[in-house]
Amino acid sequence: MTESQRAIINNALAAQSAAADPRQSAFVSANAGSGKTHVLIDRVTRLLMRGCPPANILCVTYTKAAAAEMLTRLYDRLGGYSIMNDADLRDALQKLDSRAPAGNAGLARARALFAQALETPGGLKIRTIHSFCESLLRRFPAEAGISPGFTVMDDSTGALMRRDIQKQIGNAVLAAPQGPLARALSHMAGLGPNTLDAVYSYAFHNAWALDRALARHGGLEPLLTASAKALNVDPDCTIAQEKENLWYGLDHVRLGQLAAVMETGKASDKTCAAGIKKALKCTRPEECLDLLYNAFFTKRGTLRQKLPTGDVRKTHPDMATYWEAVGLQLETVQEHLRAVSIMQDTRAALRLAVSITALYKELKTARGALDYDDLINISAALLSDSQAAQWVLYKLDYQLSHILVDEAQDNSDTQWQLIRSLSAEFFAGEGVSDIVRTLFAVGDPKQSIYSFQGANPALFEGEGARLSDLARQIDARFAQPDLALSWRSATQVLGAVDATFLPLTQLETKFQGDPADFEKPAPPTAPGFGHYVTHQAQRAGQAGCVELWAPIPRPVLD
Repeated sequence: MTESQRAIINNALAAQSAAADPRQSAFVSANAGSGKTHVLIDRVTRLLMRGCPPANILCVTYTKAAAAEMLTRLYDRLGGYSIMNDADLRDALQKLDSRAPAGNAGLARARALFAQALETPGGLKIRTIHSFCESLLRRFPAEAGISPGFTVMDDSTGALMRRDIQKQIGNAVLAAPQGPLARALSHMAGLGPNTLDAVYSYAFHNAWALDRALARHGGLEPLLTASAKALNVDPDCTIAQEKENLWYGLDHVRLGQLAAVMETGKASDKTCAAGIKKALKCTRPEECLDLLYNAFFTKRGTLRQKLPTGDVRKTHPDMATYWEAVGLQLETVQEHLRAVSIMQDTRAALRLAVSITALYKELKTARGALDYDDLINISAALLSDSQAAQWVLYKLDYQLSHILVDEAQDNSDTQWQLIRSLSAEFFAGEGVSDIVRTLFAVGDPKQSIYSFQGANPALFEGEGARLSDLARQIDARFAQPDLALSWRSATQVLGAVDATFLPLTQLETKFQGDPADFEKPAPPTAPGFGHYVTHQAQRAGQAGCVELWAPIPRPVLD
């Protein structure tokens, strides 16, 4: 091992130790394979060694598998401590924390941790965020305004409800085949074989966000009006009607004159002239505009170049000027039609989604069931917006001293709101509590994969900055170490990841910035990784290989 490699490993171990230090809050950016779970286990163990009761530690992660792995590894470690001989245990504790007591009292303390964890009512609180919310709501159902006997929906129950809702939507459409819902369903079905499924999935996964949008605007119609205003179109616009209006707004006589003049030119002029004449002979206005557009623009959507050709321009300069003016007008028309198309799709999708979510809420209420989004949103509201919020937080405050958040890049806005409420007293300043209380969060924005459940990795860096400011205001210890060293992947693999992500520091669409800036070169406000952690490899010098396969198109189902 070279000196530089040894230094990289020592720096990585120091970063892990800083992240696991229970005396300070920490916000950690951790690359894949950098020992994130190891750090979490170290931090919990060090908290227990410092005398923190197991019941006062809450560790939340995103999946049941991650929670189970973390719990298993922690119990394995504590169980190992209980049967180690003195020398091995002393070495293990020193590796864990060089400040750990190495005398008989420290050894006895470590050996007792396993039994203490087993005897804690309810066990160690290492669970998914949804599991924690469920336990919170079962403890405070009246304060949350829900039934004490609520059930949590599983996938099979959700599938049954979805089929029931589809049936009810179908019956409503049959009862009013010309009604708004029927038109919305027909429109969305005409956009492709998977579009209806996408609307149903959106409605199920974003019911709370949709409700908030409706409440903010005062209902569906005001929301549609606001959408239309943003697009600068009429709320009830349709493509067919807009094309008809735009077509009849053109000077057909002048277009005929333009076609006649261009017929005297070269082959490209004559082709354009034929297209104009075909549009003028067309009897369906919505098709007329498309035919005229095809005469002026290529299949790629660019204005045909060098038209009219030289001879026509010389003999009829006024028509050449008119040709260019019509081209610019059609270009503007296409932009307007795109906005109309978006509004038409938005109107149909929202109308259908609102109907779906209303039925979904009715079915859940009738069955006394909550889905995962309900658990998160009702818990967040209980701790921040309800009249009982202070009472509930007061009761929890005596039991929570340390919060650890795993996979923090996949937290939604509401999940961060929940964590802020739980940890608010940790950063309230002196005089509130003499106990050192900490918040630990670890994640990697590159690995965020739960956007369909509201994950918002753009908040990860913002939360780190917010917590850093809070800690500074009360003069509390706070660390933001980077875990850059991968202990499992070869240099070639990590280099391929960096080559993929690093150029996107100004273009990664998950992050903050103005989407309008995407096409501009390195704009200062473009979305990107505000803090990209370049990978390092512990297996430097070992062989590795990355194969790039051609993409496989997604099949279209009939």
